[in-house]
Amino acid sequence: DELTGLLAHEIAHVVCRHISQMIDESKKTNLVTMGGVIAGILVGLGGAAGAGNALTLGSVMAGQTMILAYSREHEMQADQIGRLYLQKAGYSLNGMLSMLKKIRSQEWFDAEDIPTYLTTHPATEDRIRQLDVLLADQKDTRLQASDEYRRAHTRIIALYGSRDTAVGRFSSLMQKDPKDIFAVYGYALALANTGNPRSAAVELQKVREQYPSDPYFIKDLAWVYFLAGEYEQTVKILESTPRLKDDGPEGYFYLGRSQAAMGRHEQAIATFTELLKVYPDDTETLYFLGISFGEQGDLAKAHYQLGLYYLKKDEPGNAAFHLKKAQIYEKDPDQLERIKKLLEENKIRRREQPPPEQKDGSRSGFRSQKGMDIRFYRSGKTSW
Repeated sequence: DELTGLLAHEIAHVVCRHISQMIDESKKTNLVTMGGVIAGILVGLGGAAGAGNALTLGSVMAGQTMILAYSREHEMQADQIGRLYLQKAGYSLNGMLSMLKKIRSQEWFDAEDIPTYLTTHPATEDRIRQLDVLLADQKDTRLQASDEYRRAHTRIIALYGSRDTAVGRFSSLMQKDPKDIFAVYGYALALANTGNPRSAAVELQKVREQYPSDPYFIKDLAWVYFLAGEYEQTVKILESTPRLKDDGPEGYFYLGRSQAAMGRHEQAIATFTELLKVYPDDTETLYFLGISFGEQGDLAKAHYQLGLYYLKKDEPGNAAFHLKKAQIYEKDPDQLERIKKLLEENKIRRREQPPPEQKDGSRSGFRSQKGMDIRFYRSGKTSW
């Protein structure tokens, strides 16, 4: 309800074209303000410095007030129209009210201490008062959070919030209500995110028992097994999951990673290749496909895939290294022509790119979107 209240309010701003109106209005306001500033300077030059300064400052403050007053009008209009959207969509207005109260609680100063037009959220107290009056005689009809919402909300807090507090937060929630499956889910993700995937897998098994067909819970369980080095379990879970490719690239990605870790490079190559057909922009897959080809001894394809990977990572030096290697090993004339074109494009990109900050060949790592640490040498060298 709160999220939808915020979205309804912002959609109303767009529908009412408030930003374009404010741009037009600010042009007029700036002219008025500039006229006052110039007048103040002229008065000051005439010998009345105090009066000139007052006129200049007054003009600037008047201009600010005009713009902010116009904004307050927009805020009230967006609230009114947003309320209509919420009611038509079946959401409770209480969500908008509690959202405004949360915004108000973040302001440093009490509304009584400073003028309304100086607050970050103009006339927030007025907006809260209006909603309070409107809802005084209405029954609270706020929606219960859906399982889909709770899963997404839990996942964000567990994986993208503070690592130091997430484990404690969800552990506390589990103690309050041991049957709260989303507290268990959050606890499991937080454990995995802090380097304890084996314990996370035990907790996620409890979640899966209640939601045996949910693809997100299944992929999370496979992920923690992968982190724990339980590759057989990861493969077993993912291979038995229907519509694996339809629910995002992560499941197929970890299936390929596990197959490669078990030495099943031919299977990994097939998995990564299929994944790239459906998700061609999944950059990390190019890297591991290249590694798998290398482990199979197909150095032409290995260096080619790594060349593509570094092109997408915008690292022309590493890209050139691998594409030139691919050129050495490749025998197919059509593929050689493709590599030649890529090298020519890369040469142009390399000339245009500013010099890198670090040239010492040290290891460089990054946190991938799938939560794994992937490391490589800047020189682009690999074990094979």
